Amino acid sequence: MKMRRRGAALAVSVLAVALVASACTSSSGGGGSSNGNSGGNGSGSSPSGSVSTNKNGGTSGLVAEDINPQPVSALKQGGTIVWSLDEYSPQWNYGEIDGAEASVNSVMGAIMPMPMISDDKANVTANPNYLTSISETSSSPQTIVAQLNPKAVWSDGAPITAADYVANLTVCDGKHKGYNCASNVGENQIASATATSKYGLKVVFSKPFSDWKALFNSYFYPAKEINTADKFNKSYAGSIPVTGGPFGNPQLNKSAQTVTVTPNPKWWGPKPMLSKIVFKAETSTAANQAFVNGELDYDFDVAVDPADYKQVKQATNGVVTLAAGPDYRQITVNSTHGFMKDEKVRQAVAMGIDRDAIIKSDLSGIPWPIIPLNNHFYMNSQSGYQDDTGNLGTYNPDGAKKLLESDGFTMSNGLYTKNGTPITLSFMIPAGIASSKNEGELVQAMMQQIGIKVNIKSVPVNDWSSKWLVPGKFDLAPFSWLGTPFPVSSSLPIYQSPKNGGGENFTGTANSQVDDLLNQAVSSTDPSQTQSLTLQADKLLYQEVHTITLFQRPQMCGVTKGIANLGSFGFATPDYTKIGYMKNA
Repeated sequence: MKMRRRGAALAVSVLAVALVASACTSSSGGGGSSNGNSGGNGSGSSPSGSVSTNKNGGTSGLVAEDINPQPVSALKQGGTIVWSLDEYSPQWNYGEIDGAEASVNSVMGAIMPMPMISDDKANVTANPNYLTSISETSSSPQTIVAQLNPKAVWSDGAPITAADYVANLTVCDGKHKGYNCASNVGENQIASATATSKYGLKVVFSKPFSDWKALFNSYFYPAKEINTADKFNKSYAGSIPVTGGPFGNPQLNKSAQTVTVTPNPKWWGPKPMLSKIVFKAETSTAANQAFVNGELDYDFDVAVDPADYKQVKQATNGVVTLAAGPDYRQITVNSTHGFMKDEKVRQAVAMGIDRDAIIKSDLSGIPWPIIPLNNHFYMNSQSGYQDDTGNLGTYNPDGAKKLLESDGFTMSNGLYTKNGTPITLSFMIPAGIASSKNEGELVQAMMQQIGIKVNIKSVPVNDWSSKWLVPGKFDLAPFSWLGTPFPVSSSLPIYQSPKNGGGENFTGTANSQVDDLLNQAVSSTDPSQTQSLTLQADKLLYQEVHTITLFQRPQMCGVTKGIANLGSFGFATPDYTKIGYMKNA
């Protein structure tokens, strides 16, 4: 149940249930190398965790990518890798609201096109397997022109043409009704997307979109499978009918919770080194033990938890990789029902949570710096970072009590009540995720100290997102948003009002001022103006307590020794064609 935030035309944010669950997937979904669809570099040593502070209050010097980078010449041909997923998804369309999660991202990275890819510094460039060129040819109106690789074909033999690109760039523009899109960010600013030839594309924007590359830094699907709302919502629900990556022939086994892929015989790019990848869904705890037992080769569902880190380190034939990514741990605060509709109650909750204590507990024993995150958009390691928490960023239980009392609550039997009803909140966690359970118990104890009762609600992992989070059946929910090279546009689905494109705003918060600021930010071509507008919106989000941010997560993965080009990717897009076993291993 991770979902990853990606800045694409379908700009989906993706969340991870475990503290690091799925952090090992690339933040962008695309990859560092230019000659593969995706794929990473693997095993490596853990970083020391040393940090320096930059002039903007952020930090630098964090390890950007912890993989075992090796040239293809150093690898053996063949071999199987078993890759953990934290959920067997009911939906494999990554742009559909139920498919916008990290397990889908991992599988799609091997089998679907991503026209533009990112390196570990978040530089986004054309993926030559799909695009031979792409550029902005005019700023007024903003115009993007691209030429497609004519060698690219779908698994059914049909060529990947400009018509496919047009469909992927327009079906979630907000004008097409019935599409269950996670977001329409960017697409809603497109005036026209047209095929200038079979392999020629022209995109004209009605107003500038600063992160236009994000529209191509996403998984594309065949036009014939998404050109109606019914197809978009259902074609990839429970099945994967057509693929277009270096791997293909996906074999879905719901009872075994596996998706098995093999090299695509129609693939036109560099030949994959592996003969098979088996994606297997398991809870975080089960995945860790399977990795220690040698049953998993890639464990990316490693929670940032002392026990989990210690457990995974016990693997005699594995290593733990750690890298700084665009991902962050947070607690989403539902504002749509009960006492949580009251902003002062939400503010009291924020003041009553000792974030430092939670962060220290979450990262205890893990070789990574303890640094709180005080921004919704920019990570500690990014230049735009600044502390926007205001009076809600410091643990202040006495202040929380005073705030509740000023709001008309009175203490009765240890709990603050109004009209005879005590404040009682639900803290929803996925079953089997020890780190989430620990967070719930800490918050429960902290809230008790300020007169608020918290009940921990454990729900099945496979139902956590679709049946509980998305419908808003919670008060507090801990998970991690997985970032992209586009921190503003990819965040719009989380922070905009639900009615204005906030398809992943699970808090239900509607703030027109935030909407306006973010819309201006994403339409500006002036980076300094974009940053200024974004930070103004950030301050408002903290005051309304949309989210209680905790920390920028280290991406932590377990990788079998001897595997190259696989591990913790940070911003980089994995190159699945380069993942393989070393000859000298």
